[in-house]
Amino acid sequence: MEARYSPMKPNPLALASKSNPSTLALKSDEPTVPIPIEQQIQQRAYELYEERGRTDGHDVDHWLQAESEVTQHKAMTVAA
Repeated sequence: MEARYSPMKPNPLALASKSNPSTLALKSDEPTVPIPIEQQIQQRAYELYEERGRTDGHDVDHWLQAESEVTQHKAMTVAA
């Protein structure tokens, strides 16, 4: 059986730091690199999909919630 491609599955190399989910640092001694907002939304939407039991048919709901969370976090970071 062929593996299904999931456009919402995050890239395993794109590990956001715990303190700032909008940055990427593969090793602790490397400088952080900004992660594009669309990729942040994609990662969060996939997390929501997994948290909710991988139930199909809610991809738009997951995306919209992820988009809201990421943009709110970004707004709070900019305001701080």
